[in-house]
Amino acid sequence: MIAAYAALASAMVIVGGNVVLLKILAAHLPVFPLLFMRTLIATVCLAPLVRPRLPSRRILVILFLQAVSGTLGYNGLMIAGLKYTGAVQAGLVLASLPAVIALGAAMFLTEHLRPLQWAAVVLAGIGIASLAHGGGGFSLLGDALIFGAVCGEAGYALFARRAAGLLPAMQATFWRQASGAVTTDPCALPSAPLV
Repeated sequence: MIAAYAALASAMVIVGGNVVLLKILAAHLPVFPLLFMRTLIATVCLAPLVRPRLPSRRILVILFLQAVSGTLGYNGLMIAGLKYTGAVQAGLVLASLPAVIALGAAMFLTEHLRPLQWAAVVLAGIGIASLAHGGGGFSLLGDALIFGAVCGEAGYALFARRAAGLLPAMQATFWRQASGAVTTDPCALPSAPLV
């Protein structure tokens, strides 16, 4: 169990670094070309490692929806939000993710929350509302976009529950990245910077 907690903590350190890196990139690149390049590079790098095989239509639809909520929802809104708000402020808004996932699981997966879990959801809501008083790079638009990113990531997590065990992890990652590249390409081409 300790190894699982250590892995989760390590993942959160990586996510935190991702916010800072995206803040830097958002200042120099349009949102959709950045997302397209990111997913295309990941797809190309993963292809020789996984020797992708086309999954069933049901699995592909779940992975596609996961890619849309994760790539367009989370990453797209995160990059857009970081153009308006500070990385510290974004990190604080992102801290609401566990509460939003719990709320989504209760609403869409019919999981039952215990009273203590409901209290955590309420406290997270109060915490986010208290951020509206400003400071730390506050921007109402930026913070709203970041909260939209939280909702996208919650959708990603809820679809992940549906996709769990349907494919090996690397295969699923490949198909999510490929779906992300396909969905961001039409948006990336018109806004790509001219070289």
